[in-house]
Amino acid sequence: MEVIIINLPPKLWFGEEVYRIGGKIEARCNYKETVDTLNGILSDRELNWFIEHPQFSHIFHMKQEEYRKHMGVWLLLHRTAKTMMLDECWFIVNGIPIRYSVREHALITGLSCGPLPDNYDRKSSRCDFIKKHFGGTSKIDFLTVKKKLEAMTEEGEGDDRLKIAVLYFLTSVIAGKRKQTTKIDDFLVNIVDDLPLCRRFPWGSYTFKNCVAKIRNYVENQKGIPNPSFCFEGFYLGLERLAFESIPSLKNSHLKDVAEANNACPRMCKSHFVDYDLRGFPLERIYNHLGETKEIQSILEPEADEQHLVANIVETLIMLTEELPGMLL
Repeated sequence: MEVIIINLPPKLWFGEEVYRIGGKIEARCNYKETVDTLNGILSDRELNWFIEHPQFSHIFHMKQEEYRKHMGVWLLLHRTAKTMMLDECWFIVNGIPIRYSVREHALITGLSCGPLPDNYDRKSSRCDFIKKHFGGTSKIDFLTVKKKLEAMTEEGEGDDRLKIAVLYFLTSVIAGKRKQTTKIDDFLVNIVDDLPLCRRFPWGSYTFKNCVAKIRNYVENQKGIPNPSFCFEGFYLGLERLAFESIPSLKNSHLKDVAEANNACPRMCKSHFVDYDLRGFPLERIYNHLGETKEIQSILEPEADEQHLVANIVETLIMLTEELPGMLL
């Protein structure tokens, strides 16, 4: 692994005066609704495709929490560091850097983070399977896919209903759009015709790339004053957990271990957020437990039973140095 040492610019995207400003994050990763829908529609044979999927299986056996816990995301977004790195993000909490790279994403989510195929998202014509079920329409959106799925039966369809179910899963969990009437990317529309490819495709790298783009787009467009409302499109469960995995005081106070979890599972399956009276944790609660702690993991290291989650990741490890206290890794 190549190691590069660079200086992290001390300037952040936001000043300390906005750290305690909360807001509303709308998430478009509707995994609970999706799992409930598929469990209610699909046959055992079709469900087994998801349950036995080496990546998507984790979405099905993690705790299906009713409400998302977004305040850990606000904590990090407001502390995003300005760097020249386009393939990872750094956040500075109490003077300590926290990295969000493809490795952290893999450890938390269990999605495959191997190299993306060249030109995987190139423009292409609609496959015969899509033409069969959606005709010649130029726009296929989430609502159209859901309606199609609900109208289909397994009998006489072969794997067609399963393929539509996979498309429904991808467009509601992996790559949900802000508006359900927004056109689905052609790449997602076409890939479902090849179920073996859907199984081996590096969905972790795909979702991480999109997540970093959303973070960068947010911080660059706010001009130092955070918008109190933010819609996070796509899969962001890794970012949602990052603060709680990196800061022991938050992990101990906000996460609860899942006793029956498989040791080979990713971290989002090994724990869940503790129950709370409100839908989510208030930002003030997060800060009360954060305090001034410097006990923070800058880089998540895989434990012995997690090595397989990062085995196929090729990256350049960039070490950050800076004059800020505690910035030496």
